[in-house]
Amino acid sequence: MTDPDEGTTRDAKLRQQTARARAVEERLERSLSLLRGVVETTTDGLMVVDRTGKITLVNERLLALWDLHVQEVEGADEREILDAMIAHVEDPDGFRAGVLGLQDQPQRESMDVIRLRDGRAYERHTRPQRIGDAVVGRIWSYRDVSEQERLLRRAVFLADATQLLVSVDVERALDAVAKLMVPDFADRCIIDLVDEGTPRRSLAVSRASRSPSSFAVHPCVLEGQPVLYQVGSTSHLGVPIGVEDHVIGAVTLAAHPHRKYTQIDLELAEELGSRIGLCIDNARLHQRARDALRIRDELLSIASHEIRGPMTSLHLAVQLLRAGHIPPHAQASTLDLIEREGQRLSRLVDELLDVGRIRAGTLRFEFEDVDLGEVVHDVTSRLGLELARAGSALVLELEDRVRGVWDRRRLDQIVTNLLSNAIKFGLGRPITVSVSTRDELAILVVSDQGMGMTAEVRARIFRPFERGVPVRHYGGLGLGLYIVKTLVDGFGGHISVESTLGTGSRFTVELPRVRTADADGAIDPRR
Repeated sequence: MTDPDEGTTRDAKLRQQTARARAVEERLERSLSLLRGVVETTTDGLMVVDRTGKITLVNERLLALWDLHVQEVEGADEREILDAMIAHVEDPDGFRAGVLGLQDQPQRESMDVIRLRDGRAYERHTRPQRIGDAVVGRIWSYRDVSEQERLLRRAVFLADATQLLVSVDVERALDAVAKLMVPDFADRCIIDLVDEGTPRRSLAVSRASRSPSSFAVHPCVLEGQPVLYQVGSTSHLGVPIGVEDHVIGAVTLAAHPHRKYTQIDLELAEELGSRIGLCIDNARLHQRARDALRIRDELLSIASHEIRGPMTSLHLAVQLLRAGHIPPHAQASTLDLIEREGQRLSRLVDELLDVGRIRAGTLRFEFEDVDLGEVVHDVTSRLGLELARAGSALVLELEDRVRGVWDRRRLDQIVTNLLSNAIKFGLGRPITVSVSTRDELAILVVSDQGMGMTAEVRARIFRPFERGVPVRHYGGLGLGLYIVKTLVDGFGGHISVESTLGTGSRFTVELPRVRTADADGAIDPRR
């Protein structure tokens, strides 16, 4: 017979055990709930694999990072998920080796960065899962560090590019920068520089062996607008290369397969385009400085040579006159020599002063009503002795009353320089000066039958210090035609030259007879 008190005691103990079990179960459920909450709210993608290679836990973040579905993962083998992940990475073999290489090293921890084909980057960290001292599996975590990687790579890339672009050798600098972009940032890179409004392909770099130059600059880029666009299945971007407010070139990039350029990529390329523009501008300024130094040295050399000649003649003539070594019948010619050499010196000084005023933008016009034919008569009378010494016959074809609003002194200078040029290079043959009108233009033509010039000389004849013949044979500063063109431009007119070697030259000046908006009384040194 059972003791009632003993039964009651057993029931009480059973109830206590049940209550304790429920409490433990509730605590366990709360712990599991807390663990699930932590696992699901972390920004890392987590995956736990047991020692047999079975996946025991993944969170939603991992599924999102690798574009997986929960049905693919539940109860799956690690190798199956590994294959799905490998489809997204740039280096499949390296990714696989990083996972499988740890299977024989259960105690090892590791961390690396995985780069995806679409440009993203994941930081991968793994450590063993332990229960006590026993390793029962492995925990993998993936963190999206694309933004940090982008900022770091952007800073490093721009620093490297800036270092390369310090060079004043533009072609070499652009080639180095293009190779810096390929293959890390682009599959193909093309840089075009604008030459007289038309893009000129400067260089093209491609990761593959195929030609990278098969695509053109996007029209928006030439208008100064950066652009993202597609060509077939390939993502492209284009950015202008600018100096101040002018588009001087373009950078065009084609992305790797599976990658699509974003606004962030476009901003990086814009910054690069800006730095390339600074490089080109600095190189041009450097070249201008070198040209200026070269011109200065040439000017000093030529000017000293040109001034020494008349100064020597003047000095010798004065010494002979003072010493009484010149007979009376020869004194008139000696005085003519002194006057001629003095005028030559005066012209040299005037040319140098005019160039200085042109460069400084201080050469100004005094406009008045002028008869071009009268100016031509004055100049030909003044240069009569030079024409006679050269042996050139002068033919004047002057239309009556060709009047306009010009600066008489500067118009005289244009005619003088053109006629002096014809006398110097006319080889003693006839020279023709004509004045006529066409519509609202006055036309001045000075032509000779002398040595003429080649096409290469014609292309540069109006530049300062340029000449088509050796200075030791013909002298001069090489400024006369440069000054003529500058003055004609200042009048709002146009000058051109027709010439072939051995048949002479024909200079044609077209001047508006009324004052134009371009002729504002001052010379713009940027012309």
